[in-house]
Amino acid sequence: MGNNPMMNVDQNGKFWNLIISAAIGGIINWASNGAKFNAKGLGYFGVGAAAGAAGYGVGSAVAGSAQATTLGSSIAKGSVSGFYGGASGGFVSGAGNSWTNGASFGNGMNVGLNTAGTGAMMGGITGAIFSGLDYSFRRNRFVAIERNTSIETNEDGSLNPSTETLNDFSDKAFSKYKFRNKSNLIYKEGYVESINTTYGAFTDPVATNGVYDIYFSKSSFSSKWNLYNQMGHEYLHVAHLSTLGKNWVRAYSEYAAYKWNSLVSKDKYFSKMANSYFNVNILRNQSTLNNLIRPKYMQYGNWGIFTTIPKFIR
Repeated sequence: MGNNPMMNVDQNGKFWNLIISAAIGGIINWASNGAKFNAKGLGYFGVGAAAGAAGYGVGSAVAGSAQATTLGSSIAKGSVSGFYGGASGGFVSGAGNSWTNGASFGNGMNVGLNTAGTGAMMGGITGAIFSGLDYSFRRNRFVAIERNTSIETNEDGSLNPSTETLNDFSDKAFSKYKFRNKSNLIYKEGYVESINTTYGAFTDPVATNGVYDIYFSKSSFSSKWNLYNQMGHEYLHVAHLSTLGKNWVRAYSEYAAYKWNSLVSKDKYFSKMANSYFNVNILRNQSTLNNLIRPKYMQYGNWGIFTTIPKFIR
């Protein structure tokens, strides 16, 4: 049962984001070139739509699926994504508009290359700014943990990767957790990464003497904010396994755990991850959600895992 709340693929919504980007690009380009309801106006709309789709598609592909866990990596990721997305959209827009205006193939290509350069520069700058702001907003949700001086960190905000650190962090950040005696926190260098490099942590669903092993990768220790997400997520899996036994269903457990990540962080990324499990694995069955998942998998407070940052860790 491998998870990484900060490094998972968001399979939900990309198609519609692509469509929306195309529509916005088409409307803007059409309006910027006279807003005419004729064949040429349709051509401008088509160019803008292609540019919008290209910018979003390339930017998303370059960005990849991993969510940045530090301010520096977030800015770098946004800058690179914006650079390539802006270059792609700029090229399509410049060349396409030139050809719509009757330019030769060669002239259109030259204009496209020039606008690609401008688009890359602007995209890189705006991508870095917005990614940095987004990261800061998400991180501020966990300022109570970050300011808790009883949990020591290195100068870059990371924690020393060790089993001792995990146990110490759990004692301070999850002191009310009711299944601590059924959870064995483990850091074994390279072990999680050898199984799957995208995992931040995973819980072995097969208990040993009634205790479930939870393994953490080195990336889990990048910040208190990240470790809090990882540990709470895995602790919910243990709560589900402990209370449901053979009736435990992984898809339901993942939905509930990501929903907790979403509730505590107010981050839409986690909400999308939860919905991806609900939409694909539960087939949008509202009855299952209301009658099974919520009463059996989402009793966060009853298990000592809260949907707001608790006062006892501030």
